[in-house]
This record gives sequence, structure tokens and C-alpha cells, in this order.
Amino acid sequence: MVGLVISLGVAYLAKVIVTSVLRLQRGFANLGFCPGRNCLWFNPSGAAALLLGKSFPPRGWQGHYNGRFSLYAKEGSTILSSLLVWSATPVFWLADAEAIKTVTSDRHAFIKDLSIYEPVDIYGKSLVSTEGAEWRRHLAIAAPAFSDANYALTWKETLRVVHEWFSDEVDVNEVSGKIDVKAKMKQATLHVIAAAGFGMSTPWAAFQHLARAPDIMREVSTAGSIFPFHTSLDLTIKRLLPQILVPRFLFALPFRVPWISEQLETVKLAFTSLEVHMSELAKAARRDGVNQVEHDDGDDLGVGADLLRRLVQANDAAKASDPSIKKTLTDGELFINMTTVIPACRAWFKKKLREETMRVWPTLDDLDSSTFKRDFDKLEYTLAFFHETLRCLPAETRLLKLCDSDTILYGTRFVPGSVIREPESSFDGAHTNVQFMRDETSEKKFPVTVPKGSNIMLDFWAVQMNPLTWGPDVHIFRPERFIDTDVYKWPRDGFLAFSGGARGCIGKRFASVESVCLLASLVRRYEVLPVEDARKFASQEEFKRHMLTWSAGLTIGPMNVFVKLRRLDNV
Repeated sequence: MVGLVISLGVAYLAKVIVTSVLRLQRGFANLGFCPGRNCLWFNPSGAAALLLGKSFPPRGWQGHYNGRFSLYAKEGSTILSSLLVWSATPVFWLADAEAIKTVTSDRHAFIKDLSIYEPVDIYGKSLVSTEGAEWRRHLAIAAPAFSDANYALTWKETLRVVHEWFSDEVDVNEVSGKIDVKAKMKQATLHVIAAAGFGMSTPWAAFQHLARAPDIMREVSTAGSIFPFHTSLDLTIKRLLPQILVPRFLFALPFRVPWISEQLETVKLAFTSLEVHMSELAKAARRDGVNQVEHDDGDDLGVGADLLRRLVQANDAAKASDPSIKKTLTDGELFINMTTVIPACRAWFKKKLREETMRVWPTLDDLDSSTFKRDFDKLEYTLAFFHETLRCLPAETRLLKLCDSDTILYGTRFVPGSVIREPESSFDGAHTNVQFMRDETSEKKFPVTVPKGSNIMLDFWAVQMNPLTWGPDVHIFRPERFIDTDVYKWPRDGFLAFSGGARGCIGKRFASVESVCLLASLVRRYEVLPVEDARKFASQEEFKRHMLTWSAGLTIGPMNVFVKLRRLDNV
């Protein structure tokens, strides 16, 4: 009897092994002749990739979070292939601007993996987590809210926030103390989102003491109430990753676990509180009525330009025009669209920024009276600076698409015109930056057969560091590459910091307006000084690596950005 059980066990194990080997063989056959043919041990867009970040896969492996264009250069191809081992799913990696444009332009053949976005549906479906007719329904309501009136409000609120920050904290001394740029930019962004997003204009100090969240949690729990608006907004952004990754059953445990239960209760109450606040704001918007007069000239803003109000009123107007058709959004769906508009701003400060802001605002009175309509388009170099920052350090480095039908994509095989090497100097000193001369005579288009069911990885960071698209100085921080001239047009299809195609980020201009206004108004008033002494480091490249260290999560973010501000002699 024991011998029979062992024999059956061995037979079953042999069957599993043979089946797995055959499945892997078929999987590798589906990769065709596409270069790469590497193994992937987990979904590069899944939770494991977010948690492991820069640690695994290690440098030199397919899927390394910070790989940039290095592996593509080694293989001499702008499209690479790999196989997800556990499911034998083909994964094609794209660092080719034309191939990515093909994918982002065809919403029928290439669709989102909606299962990845299910945890983000905190209040309901959104533009991020829908496809097809459902996505078009969301877009029809959400898109009109992003208008010049809202951008003008964003500009106005950013100027106010920066002025209050300087008055409260910076202008006390000629040279400021150590400033955590990440924390202050986040605080400024929260203010702008609160005002331009939700119509809640709050003083600078409102977001200053949010580290007290556990204490506030105990106070709120005792009172049986909810978090204040500014606290709930901050915590929903700060605790978004736990909300997405933690299994639902842990939020409903019948017993308490030290520390963990308190953290999960904070997350749950933060999202509940924000929903309550947004419900009240939505009711207020409806009371104001859909026929409220708005000033869209961008100079004299009345009430009603914030995104939430415009979303609610556009939604109700659509519902009134045809109540029999389910083309409008629930309040929950409106709210989740708001939480996806979270712009980021990181930058090095250059002399040309100061020169441009002095030209646009010769005096501080000119700055104080600035409007979006009058000044945004004049800050060409500042916008280019913002774009170059996002090219070098994109917030989102990759995006997964599913291939819904057999298709063919075209990549480029190339032979570098010089030895591929790590540059002696680069914008951040990363070891994965590559430098080589382009030999256009060696470049040849080649077809890649993509079977239905394959994963398509749009490798944003790689295409933005592709010398074939951006030139041999791709590793250098040079904002001028984003300024058109009579003989040069910058490669729009190769810039994917806000994704591309019809499904590109709807908040792109919102983020650009806020970031340009904040950056320009800052460098107009102050000289930015490093806190760290570069002489303490073995080389300039090591200093850059230290200053621009980043962490991985839902997006990548800086870790060691500390500066001092010296007040300039202003006119």
C-alpha cells in the first residue's frame, strides 16, 4: 500500500514537471526571435515589484527597476522579450517611441490589466480602472473639469501658498535653515490640491503638524468623529500604498494586533473621513446649481473653478439632459477621480531659471499680480526644466498593457557606433546610465509577433533615456532639449512622463501649471544652496547619487533633497 502511494506521488510529480516544462517551451516559442528571452519571476507591475523596488531583480537582469536603457543597449534592440515563469506568459518590453505610440493609440488591441487597479477603486470605478464604454463615460464627465478656469485657480492658489510659506518660515532670516524639499513640496501640493481640487483654501500652517496623526487618531476615536479635511487628505495620500496592498480581511479582524490594528484603523478612518468631506462639498456644489456663472478668462476668478465642483455640476447636468441613460458617475466615482490628480515636482535649480523669471517678473509686484493667462506661456524654460526633470526621473517608470489580439509591433535593431560605456558624468551618477555614439546606417526595423494574451510593458524610463530618440547626450540634464527651434522639434512621442495617447494622464496640465508656478516663484525670490558639502564625497558622481537617491512605491520619489534658501536682493 505504501509503495502504491509513493508510486502515485512520483507519477503526479513527474506529470507536473513535464507539464511545466512543456508550458515553458511553448512560452519561449511565443517569444519568437525577439531579443532578450529572459525569465521573470514575478509580475513587474504587481505588488511584489512595488515592495522590492530597486532590490530585485538586481542590476543587469530584465525588469530591474532602475535598468533604464542599459539592457536594450547591450542587446542592440529597442524591444526585448521575457517570460513570466509561473504562468509562462510572454512579456514584451518596449523602449521604442514608435512602438509605444502604436500601443497607446490602439485601445482595442492593447488594453489595461484592470485586475491590477481593483485595489485603487476605493470609492468606485475611475478613469484609471475602466476600459471601453465605461472609460468613455468617465472621460466625458471628467475632462471638461480640467479647463483654463481651473488652471487659473491652480496658478492663483500656488502663488498664495508659496507666499505664505516664505512669510511664515523662510523670510525670518537672510539664509534659511535646512529645508526638506520633498516635505515642503508635498505640503505645497496638498494646499493646491485642497484649493484647486476641492475648493478648500487653507492657511499654510494647516498641513504643518500632520506627524501627529496617531495622537489625532486617538482624539478622534474618543470623540467618535472623523479627521479634519486637511488631515484626511494628507493621510489618504500618505497611506495609499497600505490601502492598496493590505488584504481586506485584515481591516476587519475581530481582535487587535499591537501597532498593526492602530495603523489600519488610521488608514480606514482617513479614507472614510475624506469621503464624508467630499460628500458635503458635493452637496454644496449642487446647492449652488449648474447654471452658476464662471469666469474662464483666467484673470478674475469667481467661485466654482475647483475640480470637484466642476465634476459634480457636469455630472448632474449630463444626468438632467438624459436621466434614462447611465452615462453619469456616482459620487464615489467622482471622488476617486479626484485622488488620482497628484502632481509631483522635483528639480535642480539653474541660473537660466532665474534669468527667465526676472524677465517675466521684473519686480515682486509683477510676481504678486501674476495670472495663469498672462504668464504661463512666457515661462518656456521653466516648463522645459520641469519636463527634463520628469524625463530623467519619471514618477511612473513603466506601464503594463495586455495584448487582446494577435498583432505585430516594430522595433529597431542597432549596432552602436562606439563602445557602450557608463558615462564619466551624468545627471545623477547612476551606474545604469549608458553612453554611445549612434550609427544610423546600422539601424533596421524588425517585426515582433505578439500573441494574444501577452503582456506589453511600456518602459517609460528606458525610452526617455534612449540615445536613438534623444541623442548621445541623453544622460545629461539639459532642459533646452524641450524647446523647439526653427531646425529642431523635440520628440513628443519619446516623452512619456504622463503616459501617452488618448489614455494619457488627464491631470498633465494641472501638474505642469502648479509645478511651473511654484518653481518660478521660488527661484525669483531665492538662491538655492546645497546643504551637503560636495567635498565630503569621493567624487562629484557619488555626491549626485547621494543627493538624488530615490525610493520605489506607487511612484518613485526623492529621499535626500535638502537645501537652504538665500533671499535675493529683489526689486
